[in-house]
Amino acid sequence: MDMKILESFCSQDNEKHKLTQPFSIGEFTYATDGRVMIRVVKEESVESIENPVDVTKIPWDHSELDDWHPLPNYNLEDLPQEKCKECRGHLRTSECPECSGDGFVEFENTYNCYSVDCQTCDGFGDVPDHEGDICEVCSGTGIHLRIPIAWGASHITVLYLEKIKKLPNVKMSKFGDGLEPFRFIFDGGVGLVMPYRV
Repeated sequence: MDMKILESFCSQDNEKHKLTQPFSIGEFTYATDGRVMIRVVKEESVESIENPVDVTKIPWDHSELDDWHPLPNYNLEDLPQEKCKECRGHLRTSECPECSGDGFVEFENTYNCYSVDCQTCDGFGDVPDHEGDICEVCSGTGIHLRIPIAWGASHITVLYLEKIKKLPNVKMSKFGDGLEPFRFIFDGGVGLVMPYRV
C-alpha cells in the first residue's frame, strides 16, 4: 500500500492527536484519524507500536458480510459551495498564534477571570495558512464537506467519502443499525467509517 494513501487516513494535527502516523500491530498495519480507519497487510516500513487504539474491540467482521455496494454518487460541484469554516477556503491551516490552538483567550482583572472565543481564529484554534497543514475539516477542498448523504440506516459525510474514494475498487456495506461503523473493503484491505447522525 502506498504510504501517502495510508498517511492520508491519519490525523494531521500533531498537537491534538496521537494518530498522526500509520502503525502496525501483529500482522496488520492500521491508519486512522479516529473517524475513518483502514487495515492492510503489515507494511514492513511501518513501525510496530503499543496499541494506540484497541483494535481487538473493533468490528473486523467484513468476511461475514455480503452486501457490498459502490460508494454513493455525488458531485462536489452540485453540493452547497459554502466555504470551509476552519480554513475559510484557503485549503491549509496552522495553529492560531493568538490562542495557541485553544480556540479561546483568557483575561483577568482584580475581580474576575474571563474566557472568550478567540477573535483571530473565531474559536477554531487554527487560522488559514497557505503553507500550513492540509485542512482536516474539508480535506483540502476549501468547501464545507460535513454534508450528510443517506446510507443504510444512517448517513455518511462527503468528507469521509472523499477520503475513502481514493482507495482502489472500494465497496461499502449498508449493514448496521446506524450507530456502529460502516464497513468497507478495497483491493488490499478493509476499513471502517463512523456514521453521521443527522
